[in-house]
Amino acid sequence: MSLQRLAVVGAGRMGRGLALMFAYAGRPAALLDIKDRDEAGVDALRVAARAEIETNLEFLASCSLLNGAQVQKAVALIAIQGRAEARKHLEEADFVIEAVPETRAAKEQAFA
Repeated sequence: MSLQRLAVVGAGRMGRGLALMFAYAGRPAALLDIKDRDEAGVDALRVAARAEIETNLEFLASCSLLNGAQVQKAVALIAIQGRAEARKHLEEADFVIEAVPETRAAKEQAFA
């Protein structure tokens, strides 16, 4: 089985890190926020998630583990999507990782 596309359900710190590592390995990753947010909320999440991911990759570059082009390539491989787009990305994924908070309500929502 070839793992070409990853979907991470849960766009918090753990989900962001998982998507980052897959992109670092050169694979596209969909970071999926499944919380019920309006478009402004999804946009704010995208900005915050992208900033955190870029900061982490830039740290790796400062340690000479990546160069600027590799940072930009990894960032470009991560699609940060809201609940409305989640189904499409889940259907296209070769591998799905669930990374929602460890609460019963969050798990039930994720698996529903």
